[in-house]
Amino acid sequence: MGRNTLEGKLGSGTALLSVACILLTIVGCRSSYQASSNAAGAEEAIVEIDLPPYQPASPRFFDILHTRLDLEFDWENKWVIGQADITLRPYFYPQNQLMLDAKSFEIIGCDLVEHSAAVPLEFHYDGEAVYINLEKDYKRSDTLSIRMKYIAKPYERAAQPGQAVASDRGLFFVNPSGADTLKPKQLWTQGETQFNSRWFPTIDAPNERFTQEIFLTVDSSLTTLSNGVLQSSDYLGNGLKKDHWKLDKPHAPYLAMIAVGNFAKVDDWADSLQLSYYVEPAFEKYAKDIFGNTPEMIAYFSQVLDYPYPWAKYDQIVVRDYVSGAMENTTASVFMEDLQVSRRELLDDHWDGIIAHELFHQWFGDLVTCESWANLALNEGFANYSEYLWNEHKYGKEEADYNLWIEKDNYLAEVGSGKLDPIINYFYENPDDLFDSHRYSKAGLVLHMLRNYTGDEAFFASLNHYLKANAYQSVEIDDLRKSFEAVTGEDLQWFFEQWFELPGHPVLEVSTSYANDSLTININQLQVSDSIGLFVFPLDIQIWEGATSTTHELLVDAPEITMTLPLSKEPTLVEADPERVLLAEIYQPKTSQELLMAFSNGSSFALRREALETLFSEGDSISIGNAAMLGLADVSPRLREMTLDNLVGRGHLTNPDIARAVQKLTTDSRSLVRAAAFSAYSETESGDINEVMMKALADSSYSVIGAGLEVLLQDYVEDPIWLRDFLGLTHLNIAAPIAGYYNQQVKEGHLDWYNKNLLSFHGMDRWMFLQYYIEYVVLTDLFKDESTAKVLTYIATNDNEYYNRIAAFQSMTLVIPETPENRKILASIAAKEEDQRAKAVMNSLLAAEGN
Repeated sequence: MGRNTLEGKLGSGTALLSVACILLTIVGCRSSYQASSNAAGAEEAIVEIDLPPYQPASPRFFDILHTRLDLEFDWENKWVIGQADITLRPYFYPQNQLMLDAKSFEIIGCDLVEHSAAVPLEFHYDGEAVYINLEKDYKRSDTLSIRMKYIAKPYERAAQPGQAVASDRGLFFVNPSGADTLKPKQLWTQGETQFNSRWFPTIDAPNERFTQEIFLTVDSSLTTLSNGVLQSSDYLGNGLKKDHWKLDKPHAPYLAMIAVGNFAKVDDWADSLQLSYYVEPAFEKYAKDIFGNTPEMIAYFSQVLDYPYPWAKYDQIVVRDYVSGAMENTTASVFMEDLQVSRRELLDDHWDGIIAHELFHQWFGDLVTCESWANLALNEGFANYSEYLWNEHKYGKEEADYNLWIEKDNYLAEVGSGKLDPIINYFYENPDDLFDSHRYSKAGLVLHMLRNYTGDEAFFASLNHYLKANAYQSVEIDDLRKSFEAVTGEDLQWFFEQWFELPGHPVLEVSTSYANDSLTININQLQVSDSIGLFVFPLDIQIWEGATSTTHELLVDAPEITMTLPLSKEPTLVEADPERVLLAEIYQPKTSQELLMAFSNGSSFALRREALETLFSEGDSISIGNAAMLGLADVSPRLREMTLDNLVGRGHLTNPDIARAVQKLTTDSRSLVRAAAFSAYSETESGDINEVMMKALADSSYSVIGAGLEVLLQDYVEDPIWLRDFLGLTHLNIAAPIAGYYNQQVKEGHLDWYNKNLLSFHGMDRWMFLQYYIEYVVLTDLFKDESTAKVLTYIATNDNEYYNRIAAFQSMTLVIPETPENRKILASIAAKEEDQRAKAVMNSLLAAEGN
């Protein structure tokens, strides 16, 4: 699953064992890197820790072989009317009762189907699962077929928001009545973790697998999508059609999907593999711009894994009001509407990361699936690391390392917030709790370390072994370890135990001293505590003597390690982990001169970024100026952009050399660098600022145009003639500076423009523009305008994001006249709100308004 994008980034399993606390024994790691038994800190430490319930893999009583669904939809009531034919057999022990997960169903009947005859079976239903009396014992050699007729009613219970998905409803109707002119009529599903049992009966656990057929009866004008290959479309003669989708290889229940709507289907190919991109008709001409790297991704991943794409075809679909970032359903990934962008918007950035992430899941997650949510990192860690692999292949190591730095920051921020888990974690309240930066970011970072430790050839050979050994099966972390051990011949328990199965990461204090022709390097592990143990790892130490360097490998296997090297003269720089491969916090004080040298000579993006950031935050004026000149000329556009951003608001932009370097970057090949350069250039003392800024307005990039508008509109009281050229562009980078100008000048007569933009935006863009909108209607006294109330009511009622509904509702309480009629509207919105977070805020605002 792609991460929810509300960062700048699942039904619950049954707990079979609860424990109030466990005793953790923190010991030295085992391997060829085993610590000395008498090393300081190697003694056992008994620590008592309170933990959530233990969550094992789901027990296997039955094995579903095949699921056949015949579905129709009641759009008005938001129901699924279905018949499920489930072929299954006892897993090992004889069984006389079958339990199927089926949440919020109306069960019409359950039958045993034998020789085409349906025999009714007794059953009990508790609203969450149906218990079917099979009337005799069935052995593991027996195969039986159960038919259930039902109505699934996913909207008849309160939806619960989570960390991974905004709602656990499982199946979603978008604009089912068609009354909303701003949204298409759609339905789609989101099954991870255990939500697909809200629209079809199944054993909803990740260690279950089945092949499937799904028949969808829908209006003949609509397009359908499901897993596998479309077998037929039968037109029924009454304005309806029945589409038959078939997946002939087994997959986990949470990976089943359906989608229905008015989609344009754009076909593509990866050699002989058919690909299809489903988007709204307005974006049909951009589908290959958005998803067009998919064929190359499939070719690259297939080659580097030495394992062909494992399914019959691959579809990607963009839907409205999606509850997460994306989802890797087998053969059919679903994406949020943010991916529906024009070719021009793609000039500033692309969506390759999330596209690669969901595609890599087709191997890691779909072909080979975690047997329990505790092992979720075997899905998400690999998908996370695929983004690094693709960036490295397509855009180069600098771009890949930039994203790796972001992942490390995400993980460390989560640790800083108080969360500290092992990556493989069997102790949790709800599976949704595991969809975090430990399972995504940290797991990807650990895989990067494993790749660097084993070497590329062994790393990818081990992944190939893992995929072949476990294809169409469920796995746990030991299966991955065994594949690496089978390939490398090395016992890697030490690595997997400390990085995957124990919490934390090394926190290193590095100090150096030079005397008597010797360099002494001291490494202290500061993290050793009651909750985090000693780490054992190899550490590269790079020593610079002038323009040349040597690298030494040091085994860190104790709380404190000292290494002494003969050296004829004092080194100019000593760098621990110069490639920044180790997942660690490294504290090593450096002088400004050493930081500048680290930036100048550092081969890794992370090292240069770290040096640059430290210089800007701690350096003196001279060293900052020197760092700026280095950063503005850096090979990485990310560091050029970072340098420009750090220069804004500082006096260094008045330096003629820096000003010239900044102006040069206004023609950089990367649009985000150009945008940052135009913003920075406005703070120079150059006499041609307005002339240069007008060049920004001629750029194709929305980011660059926005930077120019931000600067130029500060000098106008009356609308410049050229402004009209940008009023029709509904993009936040364009609309925000124009709205800032209108608000600053209190320009009346533009409410329609504000309404149009606000209703065109979604997600965080809508939230940000709403701030301009409210300021404008207050300044111009337009809060009394009827359209203001209508627009805010629409957002408070219909926006997919709960934070936008809250913001619109709060805005209504602040600016809409307080009348009995308006209060009734507000009370109605709060009463219909399903998200408990939003509902609580709305009721609180109503109560405050009433006082």
